[in-house]
Amino acid sequence: MNKKLLSLLVSSLSLYGTTTLLAPASAQAQSGPQKGYVVLPAGDTLRGTVVLGRASRNALTCEFQAADQFAATQYQPTELRGYGTDMLTYESQTVPRIADSVGVATMPVFLETITRGPLTLYALSSDGKERYFLGGYRPGKLVELLQRQKQIQQNGRNYLVKQPLYQDTLARAFQSCPDQAKRVTQYSFQAQQLEKAVRSYNTCAAPELVAKQSAHRGNFGFGVLVGRSVSDMLAMGRNDGSDAQNRSYDGDSYFTVGLSIAFTPGYKGAPFTVHSGVLYERNRSFEEKAVPALMGGENVKLKLSYVVIPAMLRYSIGHGRLRPYAEAGGSARLLAGVSEDEVYFTSSDDKVYPQFTYSLLGGQKTFAFGLGAGAGLELRLPNGQQLSLGLRAEKTSGPSLLYGGSTFTNVNALLGYTFSK
Repeated sequence: MNKKLLSLLVSSLSLYGTTTLLAPASAQAQSGPQKGYVVLPAGDTLRGTVVLGRASRNALTCEFQAADQFAATQYQPTELRGYGTDMLTYESQTVPRIADSVGVATMPVFLETITRGPLTLYALSSDGKERYFLGGYRPGKLVELLQRQKQIQQNGRNYLVKQPLYQDTLARAFQSCPDQAKRVTQYSFQAQQLEKAVRSYNTCAAPELVAKQSAHRGNFGFGVLVGRSVSDMLAMGRNDGSDAQNRSYDGDSYFTVGLSIAFTPGYKGAPFTVHSGVLYERNRSFEEKAVPALMGGENVKLKLSYVVIPAMLRYSIGHGRLRPYAEAGGSARLLAGVSEDEVYFTSSDDKVYPQFTYSLLGGQKTFAFGLGAGAGLELRLPNGQQLSLGLRAEKTSGPSLLYGGSTFTNVNALLGYTFSK
């Protein structure tokens, strides 16, 4: 591939991936369909497909398509008892519109179930903030867990002080388990910490019951990844063409294979995922044959293999089964082997200008790091698994230990299959 074209392609993919990932929150799309169910007011359960979105959207609307229907239906909190998937559960409840207020209007919402047992912890994303509620403490009534922020003045300065009222509420709710009640000050006002506190109490209060944990946060998916390079270029030293160790080389096409790991920081199906894994790049080859002349010509042969550990932040756009994505991140590389590394000098007259050979790299750097970005398409399969096809451009430091080092610039076409997520 033309070097200017390769540089332009790498820059374009990097710019696209970065700008998409840094887009304003209002432009971020929602996630796609998941196998799930809805519970009607009469108690009947319908199974089909639930379209999960952001937590704030899920709290207000349930988009559901029954297994025997061709169109989806939008349900409001007043029209269902609740809905869910294998990894996520929502219940219809009525809560105050404004947190920490008395006598204000209420609103029906779908509350996300964090953990269930003698005490049940719920979460609600509202106006960009997370609110938490405790069920089972006061029969027939939800109690909101609160943390107030108060501004005080001291020595002519203003300070913002947090008042953890939720700890007092938890201590009273945990009275039947004194050890758990004493430890409430250890828990911060975050979903994972509050879940840990409530689950600890539930284990104490009803050890014969297995408290249900909603595993929607922090999901891992595992799969395989195969790819082939579209272009590959190695730039050595000053890259001014003055000699073999200061010029660039176009590489042959090579294959990439490996195992992939996809981590979803939020709920299953959320738009942001972190993609990593272990990949193997076999026999990246660079070769240049010089035309022998009286003064001689330099012939180059380089063949090397890498083990790569990428870390890419990916953002999926839209909420259909087929979704475009953009990604950006970095990679760590381990030089797994060098089967050829030589520059050999040839001429038309060996007696006048004898042949000789030397190392192109001048020593080998084992570890390397780089940056990359990419774009492509994801296909969400009905069974919850996923196919992806995309291009990923990377710029990484190369293996040379000579002054000026070396740099790889490459673009790979990658096909991925996530078989558990």
